Amino acid sequence: PTKPGLSDPTGRTLAPPEIYTERVGVIVMIGQSLIANRHEGTYTPASNKNQNLNPYDGKIYVSQNSILGPSGTISHVGPRVADKLIAAGHLDRVVLVSVAIGGTSIAEWVSSGQFTHRTLVAALRLADLRLKPNAILIHRGETDALNGMSQSAYFSYQAAEIFMLKNFWPHAPILIS
Repeated sequence: PTKPGLSDPTGRTLAPPEIYTERVGVIVMIGQSLIANRHEGTYTPASNKNQNLNPYDGKIYVSQNSILGPSGTISHVGPRVADKLIAAGHLDRVVLVSVAIGGTSIAEWVSSGQFTHRTLVAALRLADLRLKPNAILIHRGETDALNGMSQSAYFSYQAAEIFMLKNFWPHAPILIS
């Protein structure tokens, strides 16, 4: 069974359409825990240019404390990062795309793993909007460490995932935490 992500946009504000006329940063986030809406505390984004692509409907919304896409409902670190990038003048608008699912193994995200499709959907949604990521953030490893996955097995899965991501987005840097 697939673990659902936060998908209901009820109470969310659609982002203004001028997205294509500004310096736009797109950050794709894959993995578990902190990028799966499991960050402690609350946060109110400072700018309506801090935005979130909902991978379920393909629309872009103004970011809230927890973003659409990942599994958790507590809080997401992405809107904090987006506000800092906007406030520092690096970008005019940041679109966050998270398909993270808490408590998952890297093995579930590569080849025929049960969550591989989530990355594919993100790639297709971004292509539909003619957007390309400026960065791909991967945060995971806790579940695999707790389950005793060997370092060599983990690195093998990670190499397969990087290969897959580079097929979708060849020019986006991949940052792994």
